[in-house]
Amino acid sequence: MTTYTADLQELLQCPLVDCGETLYMPTTLDCGHTVCKSHVKDQNCPVPTCAEELLNEQIVPRPLRIQIPSGSRVDFDPMPPEPQTSHFDGPEEPKLNKILVEILAFLDEQDDIGDALKPKTIFSSQLRAKLTCQICRELLYNPITTPCQHTFCARCLRRHLFNGNSCARGCRSRFGGFAFWEEHPIDSLIQNLLLNFFADESAQRAQASITMDQDDFTPLFIVSLVLPGQECGFQIFEPRYRTMLRRCLEHHHKPQSTSGFPTMGLMMHTAAYSTTAQYGCIVDILEVQMMYDGRAILQVRGTTPFRVLEDTGSRDGYSVARVELLHDMPPPSRTSPTPRTRPRLYEPAERAHVRDLVQICVAFLSSLRRHGAPGQDVLDRIVRVYGAPPTNDPGLLSFWFARFLPVGDVEKAKMLAIRSPRDRLERVIHWISRVAGPEPE
Repeated sequence: MTTYTADLQELLQCPLVDCGETLYMPTTLDCGHTVCKSHVKDQNCPVPTCAEELLNEQIVPRPLRIQIPSGSRVDFDPMPPEPQTSHFDGPEEPKLNKILVEILAFLDEQDDIGDALKPKTIFSSQLRAKLTCQICRELLYNPITTPCQHTFCARCLRRHLFNGNSCARGCRSRFGGFAFWEEHPIDSLIQNLLLNFFADESAQRAQASITMDQDDFTPLFIVSLVLPGQECGFQIFEPRYRTMLRRCLEHHHKPQSTSGFPTMGLMMHTAAYSTTAQYGCIVDILEVQMMYDGRAILQVRGTTPFRVLEDTGSRDGYSVARVELLHDMPPPSRTSPTPRTRPRLYEPAERAHVRDLVQICVAFLSSLRRHGAPGQDVLDRIVRVYGAPPTNDPGLLSFWFARFLPVGDVEKAKMLAIRSPRDRLERVIHWISRVAGPEPE
């Protein structure tokens, strides 16, 4: 027996001290350990150190779990336990790990053929073929063995689960929710085989995985209009956006904020309006509540408008683009013209100063207190829904008014392209004049 076949046989030993033999009819448990089928008496792992190892993610990695960076400020609530005890339909009888059964048969074949007839290059190529993911057809990376005993790359399995809860090999086994997979560890035995026989290629796969996830583009969630300062919640359930959310939470996409929150770009559906199709708003992802079936409930806050500079296509089905952040321009250094002695309430003087425009907007808010039924203050109801008006920030004040004034979203979206707070306030006052009607003399 050659050194490499002896190394393979040593790695294929049963981990139980009482056994100590080469695995016979191997089955991989939910904890990632592989033992002889005869040692499995119930749902508990017979390996004595299993419970202790599961507490240490350095020993037992869970590649399907969302990895939130330590500096991230997002309030992330992981998936609750799924409301079922069984994670796949099938008999209680343990099944056999398909890959390991093939490798054990391959090992027996080496003993029958003899050492001289099996050079290491041929041995490695044949072993590699058995350690290939059946989805991507590449060498396994972060191998996950399912309850039906098929093994896939963690990334490939995650993408497959976005589109269904049955086995990718067509064996008709059905799995449970995402909560089970979030805590599912890698197959420790197959991982050891990969690291011992294909260390260089495994390192290349790891580096390729990191490179594949990271880029300088901004992910775009095409959903609805969100303005700076606005907080809103929505649900993510499409597979492509689940992938996008995971990458955003793990900060693989280039962050567009220094707030410490993960970010993404939100744009409204504007297929029929080319003038607004190139503008959107960067949002901070404040809270994420994961559901056991893979859905996510998000709470976000708009921060900065952006313009799409280059549509770079899509990644795994969701749009990405190179964008330019549209920060407000500084106010002009010259003194603005003095407004009329008595400006009409909703008609600003020609190029009035920003503070005068703010006063006109505040006057409109004061006038709302005269409306509504007795005991019902219209302004109070607006504040309860949209928050207090940011009168000290003219830039945000214009967007605050746009959120509740009865104007169409397409018209509101045009404000994202305006970088002058004064110009936006003038547009708001124009809307106010349409709502309030002519001012009495």
